[in-house]
Amino acid sequence: MGKSFFDVYRFFLGYNFMVGVRTGVGIFAPLIILLLYKVEYNNVLAFCFGALIISTTDKIGPIKHKINEMFSAWILISLTVFIAASINQYPILIGLFIILITFIGSLIGTFGIKGTAIGFSLIFATIISIKQVQSPLIYSLYTSAGCLCYALYTLILAYLFQKKSSHQALADAYFLLGRYLRALSFCYRQYNTLDESYQSLMAAQADLLESQQIIRDLIYRQNFKEDQDYLRMTQQLLVLIDIQEKLVTPFQDFRTFRKHFANSDIQIFFRDLTLKAAVNLEGIGLHSLGGVKRLQRLGFKAELRALEYEIELKKREHLDKQDPDIYHLLMGHYKKYLILTRQLENLRELHLDDNIIKAEDIQGQFYKFIKHQPWTLTQLKNQFNKHSSIMRHSIRTSLAMAFCLLIVAYTSFLNHGFWIAFTIVTLMNPGFSVMRQKTRERIIGTIIGCIIGGVMINFHLSIHVMIAILFVCIVLSNGLGAVRLDLSIIFSTIYVLVLSNYQYPASDFFLALERILDTLIGASIAIVFSFLLPSWERFELESLKMSAKQEIRNLVASIESVWVKKEIDMVEYRLNRRATLLAIAAVTNCFNKMQREPKAQQANLEELSYFISRNQSVASELIQLAYLLDQYQKLSVSKNIDIDYNTNYNVNYLTEFYLLFDKIKAKVDTQLLDPQHWGHSSCQNNPLLAPLSASEIKPLIWLLEEQINHLSST
Repeated sequence: MGKSFFDVYRFFLGYNFMVGVRTGVGIFAPLIILLLYKVEYNNVLAFCFGALIISTTDKIGPIKHKINEMFSAWILISLTVFIAASINQYPILIGLFIILITFIGSLIGTFGIKGTAIGFSLIFATIISIKQVQSPLIYSLYTSAGCLCYALYTLILAYLFQKKSSHQALADAYFLLGRYLRALSFCYRQYNTLDESYQSLMAAQADLLESQQIIRDLIYRQNFKEDQDYLRMTQQLLVLIDIQEKLVTPFQDFRTFRKHFANSDIQIFFRDLTLKAAVNLEGIGLHSLGGVKRLQRLGFKAELRALEYEIELKKREHLDKQDPDIYHLLMGHYKKYLILTRQLENLRELHLDDNIIKAEDIQGQFYKFIKHQPWTLTQLKNQFNKHSSIMRHSIRTSLAMAFCLLIVAYTSFLNHGFWIAFTIVTLMNPGFSVMRQKTRERIIGTIIGCIIGGVMINFHLSIHVMIAILFVCIVLSNGLGAVRLDLSIIFSTIYVLVLSNYQYPASDFFLALERILDTLIGASIAIVFSFLLPSWERFELESLKMSAKQEIRNLVASIESVWVKKEIDMVEYRLNRRATLLAIAAVTNCFNKMQREPKAQQANLEELSYFISRNQSVASELIQLAYLLDQYQKLSVSKNIDIDYNTNYNVNYLTEFYLLFDKIKAKVDTQLLDPQHWGHSSCQNNPLLAPLSASEIKPLIWLLEEQINHLSST
């Protein structure tokens, strides 16, 4: 199956398309019913507009959260629509109200993605209500009824299909892990630019971590102790997380491979192993969606045996004695992939076997991994300062909206100026780079959508055909929003254009040309105002870097507390491990966004790239160290060997380990990791000022591997 066809096929089986269908039905089913009962056309439109507005807040999440979000949105939208419809005859009042709602809606983005969606719905509702000529009470009642009906409808479906939604979200985790492995395979290619390949790997890791958190929030809140489906999904998620974290690889490892195994079969075998694993994961994900009946297997025996042969050749060449560091590195990668193949077999068994999984008392542990995001007034109060990116975004978006209203008020040829306002709201973003990318996609999508929509209007198609086309456009617009923004905009432009033509009839392509002009004007305003009170990524950089350093320090402390001092259980380590990877991913996102900003606003990109690579490498080695400590402890228990992990160093052969570990603890002290010293020659001359590197952790790993091999042979 070709990759492009696979992506299309996966989309039609996945959660995003299901959301698109759900939204389309939620909007058009009432439309057809109301038209059959011969309800006045303007009232039907108001009802459908209400459903359309609140559909923008319909995000994936636990049922309890969706209930709170949807009903909060319904109340706020109803109030906003009533006020806007009541004062739309007074230009100054409605103008001030739009600016106020724009500010409030942007400020609600403080509460994350779902808060941003609710804020956008309020602005969208206000813009749509500008030119309503109906009675304010009648219009607001029908709009509110449309919101309420859609909210009840989507909540009922979400409750009935919550298990299917969890399956689809889990399948996305499979696909994103496959994408992560494909990015990893590029790092084993000799002639690829390693810096670019590694940054792509980090970007894939950030998306994967976000997906894993979504499925955690869906599954871990369930009472799954007696539900085999949720138990299997939980086990699959744990294996997927384990695979990803075991394959976190230091940047320096790839440099070493390219230097010492240049153009060798070793890199080719690792690359092919990684690609095969990605294909396997994508196949399992498709199988979980019901896309394929038979779960195919791509074996790894050929690559594993070939690697074993290459390792044996290197051993005959005395690599293990001449350059033990390189030999340990090679063996470490081989063992990682050996574990990977076993984990893939575990995933296959979870899909194919019908054995009953026994639930242990682990719900309390899982609850710690759930993302809690309370909405409090304190969070809003904290944004009222000049350094807040949300506050800056709210101010410049409000000013851009005010400028837009002035243009529309004093320009006679803009009959549908609300499209300019809509363009501004959809493009303005706290980050410049995101807005720049969205601007390009919106302009291209709008032009293509206007051409297609203009042709449809020109052909004067029947109302039944138009309704069918509008249904398809709404389904694909909502379904593609999280996958391909440009395609989503094409379909949204078509249905908004057609609806606008029915509400405000225009001739031939005039309406389409006006939409293109409005989009260009709105995009120009958004770009100009993005330089007002800008929130450049470099403003957030130092706090993100400090957070990453602190999380690495916490990770080292948790490793010591779990396996050395035995003060806490392994769950705390896993929490710190996740927090560390998320902190590094946040710095990576900052780096990627900064690259798309004006060069004058970019910090030292080379130094930042080094920081990301170094900390990712350190995290990788610490995760590997924790895995080996856990294996060593389990092996010691199975051999009935009492290992004394304390500061008295009673175990002679671990004395070196303790000494090295104490040095690591000293190096991760945040006072020693002063960012003013990074990249300076003083770091090279004074080892205490130099940040912790992955090479300083490797001796610990090799020491543990030797002890594990020794215990295994006894």
